[in-house]
Amino acid sequence: MQSLFLWIAFVPLLFLQQASTTLKHYTPLFENDEVRVGRVMLAAGESEGLHVHPYPRVLICLEGATIEVKRQDGSIVRTVYRPGDTKYQADTQPHEPVNTGTTQFEAVVVE
Repeated sequence: MQSLFLWIAFVPLLFLQQASTTLKHYTPLFENDEVRVGRVMLAAGESEGLHVHPYPRVLICLEGATIEVKRQDGSIVRTVYRPGDTKYQADTQPHEPVNTGTTQFEAVVVE
């Protein structure tokens, strides 16, 4: 029973340790002590990889695509982005976005 408790207590921590704050397809545009701005580009079929954002953010879509976000609980959230769409994203939990569309996704992210 004790080993089950330890497994339940520490498996989520292992998942969090694997989540990076570094994005593979992210180009920094501006950063200071109060704000970070970057451009993310994700080709059709590509994954950004498992990562976390330390802060809530605003995403402004420049080139639209269909993005499926895999969450820690196994759920998948599918969003169709169109150029000009602006979304506030408060979730700071580990997630993995995948461009399941046929076009490149490009956005500016302000956090």
